Amino acid sequence: MSVDEEAMLPGERLRRAREEQGLSQDEVSKHLRLSLSYLRALEEDDYDRLPEPPFIKGYLRNYARFLGLPAEELARRFQQEVDAQHSAEDQRDQEALEDTPRGKEWRLPLLVVLVVALVVALGWWLWPRDGAVPGAPEPDGGAPAEESAPADGGT
Repeated sequence: MSVDEEAMLPGERLRRAREEQGLSQDEVSKHLRLSLSYLRALEEDDYDRLPEPPFIKGYLRNYARFLGLPAEELARRFQQEVDAQHSAEDQRDQEALEDTPRGKEWRLPLLVVLVVALVVALGWWLWPRDGAVPGAPEPDGGAPAEESAPADGGT
């Protein structure tokens, strides 16, 4: 195997080998009993259009055996790609976590709860205790009693 083949992704190697053998995608699809869309996705190394990695490895092995290529080598190359992709995703996730300040997510909800509790306590403390609301009419329908001047006519 040449250095170029080592650097090639599995799908590209399979496509080149198929073309060198003069086989069409339709012929390979029928022989492997694999849908044409799956076969195209394999050859394009577009693994997002395919099921889970264990299934993809099986498809790659069968396709490689059919073409006379080293099946385990192609499956291993695919696994390296999957591992590299997961490693890159893990790195992005880790960087995203590091960008958010740790331990500070609880501060805003706690502040909101404390402000609401303070407003409720203040309202309860300021609410009149005898049931009368200042400036409201008396229960007998009259106006609030005012202090009157002494009746003796004093100055």
